[in-house]
Amino acid sequence: MILYLTIFFAVCYSAKSFVFEGKHKTPIIHRVPAVQPKAKFSPLYSGQPQDDDSAVFESTSRDELLMCVNFQSIVIQDYNQKLQSFVQSFPYAAVLPVQPMHYVPSENGVTITFLRKKTKEKGSQDGGIQIDIVSIHDDNHLQLTMERISEGQTVSKIFSEKLIVIQLLDRLKSWVDDQSGLEITSVYHKWM
Repeated sequence: MILYLTIFFAVCYSAKSFVFEGKHKTPIIHRVPAVQPKAKFSPLYSGQPQDDDSAVFESTSRDELLMCVNFQSIVIQDYNQKLQSFVQSFPYAAVLPVQPMHYVPSENGVTITFLRKKTKEKGSQDGGIQIDIVSIHDDNHLQLTMERISEGQTVSKIFSEKLIVIQLLDRLKSWVDDQSGLEITSVYHKWM
């Protein structure tokens, strides 16, 4: 059993595939391309109001968009500042206590930067996440987007990104339930 698990993890880790052939089932190693081409999609938001809020993903590639949440309210300006202060005060470091990071409030949200030890070959930045809150369509809709910052990223931070997305979305849903007059109209995240 351990041998099969070792082979399984070796295949997953090294991007190779094994084919068992012959009378004694000896493994033959075949090389599999490690990098698949990234699929891009065209911007869905044309600047005109649409009936479906979930179709508003601005102009980002599918691999860079981590989460998109649309909100609706009668008076959205009141909630714009409240939502920004909620996102800026969220304890991102508590979600990932081992991952070195720093987060800085920006004009429309938060910029999270993952850090690593600086070397001669690599800088101290190891990717990150940009969270923005913008008004869309008209004065009744807000959109929260989380996008990957891949600058300086040498190793994928997909597990760190997933934990932040899931925890933020969970707390965001309970925060919206406490607010009267604000509702979530659509949610998209990469791990749905």
